[in-house]
Order: sequence, then structure tokens, then C-alpha cells
Amino acid sequence: MHPFELNPDMGPDGEAIVEYLGKKYGRTPEQIAETQAMIRDRGASVGFAFGPRTNVYNTFDAHRLLHWAGLEGRQLPLKQALLKAYHGEGRDPSNHDVLVAVANRSGSMVRVRVRCCKAATMPTRCARPSAKTRPWALLPCLRSFSTAATW
Repeated sequence: MHPFELNPDMGPDGEAIVEYLGKKYGRTPEQIAETQAMIRDRGASVGFAFGPRTNVYNTFDAHRLLHWAGLEGRQLPLKQALLKAYHGEGRDPSNHDVLVAVANRSGSMVRVRVRCCKAATMPTRCARPSAKTRPWALLPCLRSFSTAATW
């Protein structure tokens, strides 16, 4: 899997999904509701229950966590758990507490603890790699999500 951030300019609090889709695609609330109903039906037909997703969020930190899990050979279970949390449960994938809970629930990590991005000396969101670096190669806060035990 390769990370692809859909909303790099999305603020930390996200945005209401109807407002966001209306601006992005020029859709009315009624059209958005119709599309969401179709997506829920299609998901149900393959065994996935789409839940009450009311907001769109920035997924940068979730991608960093996925990248790190990939280095450890645990990316797929984490990705599936993140999809369920976001699309099925409407949880915020930019929230570090959500990321820790999902990682633990997925079996990807044991006793996950968040360090640098929650430290008082670090910003909530650490700097992204510059355009000159390989995407996702230099993740300054990659070890924000670390384990006390080996996977």
C-alpha cells in the first residue's frame, strides 16, 4: 500500500462531510445523501457496514502509522481496522487516541504509547517531508507511535 493524502490542507478538526462534498463536487445535500445511501447499500452487499461518518479529516498521521506498520509487516490488519473505524464507526483518523486504540484493536501493536507529537515541546502535527525528499521517507515523528514489546 502506498500512502496518498486526499486532503493535505484539511485542518486538524476536519470538516462536515456535506459541506466538504458540496464545495468539492458542487453537489447538493440531497445528492450527497443519495450517493451515501448507494454506497451504504453497496457496502452491505459485500458485508461492510458503513456507519455515521459526518466529517472528513486529514489522514496524515494515520498514513504515518500505516507506513511504520508496513516496515514491521503489519500494515494490512491496521489498514483494515482504520477503514472500519473511519467508514464504519465514524471515528476521527487524525486523533492520536483513536489511532492508538485502532492499532491496539487491530493486533498491530502491543501497548502503544504516543510520544513526540503529544509532548509539550512538539506541535500537534509534526512537519511534513519537504517536496525535495522522497514522500514518506523522512517522517520526523514516525516513532510517535511506538511499542513496548516486539511484534
